Amino acid sequence: VQSVNNKQIPILGVNLGGLGFLADTPPDKMIHNLEAFLAGNFLIEDRIVLKCRIENSDETFYAFNDFVIDKSGFSRVIEIITSVDGNLLNSYVADGLIISTPTGSTGYSLSAGGPIIVPQTKVFIINPICPHSLTNRPVVVSDDSEITLQVFTEYKEINLYKDGQFINNYSSGIIVTISKAEFVIKLIKMKDMSFFKTLRNKLHWGEDFRDKKRWSYNNQ
Repeated sequence: VQSVNNKQIPILGVNLGGLGFLADTPPDKMIHNLEAFLAGNFLIEDRIVLKCRIENSDETFYAFNDFVIDKSGFSRVIEIITSVDGNLLNSYVADGLIISTPTGSTGYSLSAGGPIIVPQTKVFIINPICPHSLTNRPVVVSDDSEITLQVFTEYKEINLYKDGQFINNYSSGIIVTISKAEFVIKLIKMKDMSFFKTLRNKLHWGEDFRDKKRWSYNNQ
């Protein structure tokens, strides 16, 4: 995805390990799905991309799943003053903050207690990592929003990541602006694979893992 970026080349993901929410073609179906693609039996899904700009610099980054700001290898929390379209949302005191697309909602954000978002939903997720206050919960905002983060720390620097890849560390007081990119990523999807079917398969929804020999409604 990082290589394709804004070239608008459709991507067919092949799952070679892990959960594979994006790569929902198993290796044994790769040839079959390629043939289906060549025959025109497929769908194209447009997925939104995040754009991140660092204030007072020419640095601009793009992320398909999420941007993450977190503390840089020390035990103290950081403060992240977060505004949406110029309106103060919250001053998070936490280990970090995740800004996620719907595509990224099944990744790090999900592990941090965020919601699962249907990919075509036009929203972003603002999700604190281990917030100091238990009342701080993930917030879902329109993908037309501009999210501004000002980050403060007492010690060393803070880290910035895109899609799990380290970008750089920055000094206290950095201001980061995150918005929707000018382009989308195009994913090739087979017509027999819906997002909900992928969720059921990957998360094993509806499967009963209980030991029926030890427990059953019929054992009266």
